[in-house]
Amino acid sequence: QLSADCEGLPEGHCSLAGVRGDADGAVSWLQRHARQVVDTAKASHSHNASWRGNSTASQLLEEASVSSENAEFCDTHTGGTCRFWGCDGSRGPVDCRSAQCRCKPGYCAVEGICVARATKQRSSCSKHTGGTCNFILGCSGYRGETDCIQGQCVCKPGYCSDDDGSCHEAKPPMRARVVPVNSKQRSFPGRQARLRTGICFSGGGSRSLSATLGVLRALESLDLMKDVDAISSVSGGTWASSIYMFANRSKEDLLGADTSPEQLSMHTLRQLPAQLGAVATTGILPLLWGMARVQNPHDLWIDIYAKAMLQPFGLASRSQYMASDEEDVERIIKANPHLKRDEFLVPQPFRPKTFIMGGTILGPQGFKPGQNSAVSLQMSPDFTGSPFYPQGRKVRYEGSDKERLIGGGFVETFAFGGSSPVWAQDQQGGSNVEMDAPSKPFSL
Repeated sequence: QLSADCEGLPEGHCSLAGVRGDADGAVSWLQRHARQVVDTAKASHSHNASWRGNSTASQLLEEASVSSENAEFCDTHTGGTCRFWGCDGSRGPVDCRSAQCRCKPGYCAVEGICVARATKQRSSCSKHTGGTCNFILGCSGYRGETDCIQGQCVCKPGYCSDDDGSCHEAKPPMRARVVPVNSKQRSFPGRQARLRTGICFSGGGSRSLSATLGVLRALESLDLMKDVDAISSVSGGTWASSIYMFANRSKEDLLGADTSPEQLSMHTLRQLPAQLGAVATTGILPLLWGMARVQNPHDLWIDIYAKAMLQPFGLASRSQYMASDEEDVERIIKANPHLKRDEFLVPQPFRPKTFIMGGTILGPQGFKPGQNSAVSLQMSPDFTGSPFYPQGRKVRYEGSDKERLIGGGFVETFAFGGSSPVWAQDQQGGSNVEMDAPSKPFSL
């Protein structure tokens, strides 16, 4: 995300070429589509309840259309589809996302072709969800606030489409820190700097959670956790360590009382484990049955995990941003006043200062990852990203003859999931970088 707009350039060099400036060339696919909607509405005078009429279609046009002189507009929709076939090469640098041919970061759609964006241009608030509808079948409920216009599911005024085809409320841009970490700038940001002692917890589902619970209980009982600077974990290890880091519970309630192996008995082993261990006994099937009518199928696993593991500790909210501490929250809100009503989740005091939840970037949608193309993704309360470059070089995905630049740094976690930096000079990092806001918080 940090370096997506610098694709194909040597490390440390990044610039953005200008976009075509002619009036006709600046008309996006969305503008053309909206105009067709109005023309058709005027011709048909349709007033069916499931299809937008003349006045509301005109309102859509007014909101969706942007003057060719507006240097901040950048629509990434080319109008092409890739549900069964790949995107046509004539469209330029595109990715296949949710069956739509979308311009790569740093490019804007001009007459269906992706061209490099100008010095300061934001991604547009796209209305197109990629969904279809008709008189009988409307838009899927999980898409949110949509209207059925000429057989297309389009977000209502004031809402923008996300990559999963759902609509979310339009949000102001965010300002956050972007930090490069590469062979020339090896220092890690914030609480991830100057670490001496760390503990790693591996994955393995509920078994890993149980093992992590035992290790944390033992280290706490030996009074050694106060000397630990960082916890790094993946998968089931993160199930346990994230609850340990964020849950507002006493250590004994969370981890259980000290035990000695020689004093264990079958009676003791049959007792319900401590709170952290109890969530590992939650049955998944009843939760699946209860979510049979889940609105957004993309969120099914996330919702089940949140309900089973996090909800007992009050950590299941999908609307909470993360930050390192309350002081950090104050700084973030000062730079982004529109977030003052939002909730932030911070680690509990007297826990290790650094917490890293490990993941993997398999590849952009439409590209098949291989053994040598998977890239580390590090998620923390303060920063999220991929430090350095894998093996010091670009990544090539299976079936692709082009190398891609992946990694190179971090962005503050509350802004993760938004756009790449708006200004070209901020591609190399900064303390107050402007970016499009993510459609939803990157929650625990």
